[in-house]
Amino acid sequence: MGSGASAATAAELLSSEKGIEVKAMEKFAELDKDNSNYLDHNELEQVVDWVLSLYGDRMGSNPERAKKKVMMRIDANKDGRLDSEEFKALFHELAHRSVMVEKAKEKYLEFDENNSGSIESGKIRQVADWVLTVFPMENMRDFIDHLISSIDINHDGHLSLLEFTSLFEQMLVRSELVEKAKAKFLELDADQ
Repeated sequence: MGSGASAATAAELLSSEKGIEVKAMEKFAELDKDNSNYLDHNELEQVVDWVLSLYGDRMGSNPERAKKKVMMRIDANKDGRLDSEEFKALFHELAHRSVMVEKAKEKYLEFDENNSGSIESGKIRQVADWVLTVFPMENMRDFIDHLISSIDINHDGHLSLLEFTSLFEQMLVRSELVEKAKAKFLELDADQ
């Protein structure tokens, strides 16, 4: 799943744990210029740039802050470098994200029935209802109601592909956070 890989390749990789591990290690070896078995220093810059390139131009007005946020997220043990296990986890996450974004694009085209390049405001509720079926969770309806009021980033009454993909990613992040919170709660609930 190099920077030019397609979502179909990511989907194929995800169907085989061995396949994704091989591709992850190939990418790790490509980035590990000094063969230290860690990605550090300038290599980390390349990893962060690679991750950001896969997310598109979403760094906003502060690219350095975006890079720091990515680094904090991918360096699981906070030692300032990535070992092969951290990189494999990152690679797997990016492959999943690639597949999810491709699915979001397909769904976007379904909602954009007139091929205008945007989803009209009358369909935004349908988008929200569909998102609820993809990410069913307790109290999600309240979150969706709040999200609908902020989903149209440029407030033009339509959803562009970028806005739709952003919605999808927000839901994915929320879902991951809820799962992590549940896991942490169970870990801390020693007496159950």
